[in-house]
Amino acid sequence: MAKVRPFRAIRFNPGVIPEIGDVLAPPFDVITTADNQVLQEKNPYNIVRLELGERENVETNESNVYIRSANQFVEWQGDGILIREETPAFYLVKEKYGGTKNPKERIGLFAAVQLEEFENKVILPHEQTAEGPKKDRFQLMTACEASFSPVFGLYRDENGLTKDLREYTNSNLPAFTAKTGTTNYEAWAIGDRITCKQIEESFKDAQVFIADGHHRYETALAYRNSVHTTTGVSTPEPASDFVLMCLVELSDPGMQLLSLHRTIPKLPLKIRTQLWNRIETIFIVGTTSFSPSPDGIDQWVDSLNKEQSPQMVIGVLDNQTKKIYNLYLRPDLPEDLFPTPKIPEISQCNTWVLQNGILDPVLGDEISKVGFVHEVKDVEEAVEDKEVEMIFLVSPITMDLFETIVSNGERLPRKSTYFLPKLATGLFMFSLKEDL
Repeated sequence: MAKVRPFRAIRFNPGVIPEIGDVLAPPFDVITTADNQVLQEKNPYNIVRLELGERENVETNESNVYIRSANQFVEWQGDGILIREETPAFYLVKEKYGGTKNPKERIGLFAAVQLEEFENKVILPHEQTAEGPKKDRFQLMTACEASFSPVFGLYRDENGLTKDLREYTNSNLPAFTAKTGTTNYEAWAIGDRITCKQIEESFKDAQVFIADGHHRYETALAYRNSVHTTTGVSTPEPASDFVLMCLVELSDPGMQLLSLHRTIPKLPLKIRTQLWNRIETIFIVGTTSFSPSPDGIDQWVDSLNKEQSPQMVIGVLDNQTKKIYNLYLRPDLPEDLFPTPKIPEISQCNTWVLQNGILDPVLGDEISKVGFVHEVKDVEEAVEDKEVEMIFLVSPITMDLFETIVSNGERLPRKSTYFLPKLATGLFMFSLKEDL
């Protein structure tokens, strides 16, 4: 199954950058323009200078954001800002977060993972992708011949690897530490050949589920194919045949699978009526006492978690009536209300029911205007936004349901999952220039 390999990571030099946390960043696709500015002001060597680059008013083939990132990358290596490991290694990262009131800990393994086409069912996606972000990432990867941020992969440990990794962290001093906000990182390089071989063997029967980074993974596939076409393959394991991944065990206690709520833009009266008619056809509608506010939404989610009801419940905050309603799926619905699922388990996924039963049939092409919110500030803005008609509230699916659906080759509707904590960019980088 999955082929994982140690690699010679490029990373920030603690001797030059004493506070490694100051040069880390969130994944590129969640960084706003304001975030970018704050990160660069914190430290001029922040990884966003490479990952997002610096755009100018006029971009040409000879001078553009990707070439500037590539030049910056070479310069930082020459100046010793970035250093390269002398020998291949796996890299272990322990994340501690949640503060003193709700402390959590997660173990991740950074590795080079051999790229596989999805039909081989070794690497399993769960979301669709868009061409725009892939084109952007491909141009950056081609210019820099490197990957700066990892794909977030999940695996099921059948060989006791997770226990061994935790024991390793308890008996060895970290190579470096970092802190961003309330998250603390400890990182180790595992270069011992026997241990590396044991790690490789632990994945020989494993599938890897992509949690975050679908665009990065598909970009890496395109880059590999481009290299094969232009230069061919002259070494047994060229780095371009691999992708940088951080691998986390599915049942890791520090792993959180949360959800994103759906915001529906202001609707014409006719479409609003069609939407509610469709809701009442598929669901039994019940009123709740929760306030139409971020606190009310949190209480609604908490109430579902406490009840642990096997019955599917979707919420809807209607900005016109200023109420939160519970939607209970009606029993014995006509089969023609939904597309036929490839596997029955996917009909247990609330976002699949919402997408295929309500949003797609009523909104049609306007589906692209649906928004997604999770963070408190975004929920607050959506509740107060007069241009938001309603917010569909969805609770997280279980990790077991996620694994069942994805291992059968099914993809969930866009933004069905929200994995936390998000992986930091800048801990380890991956050169694509030569053999592993």
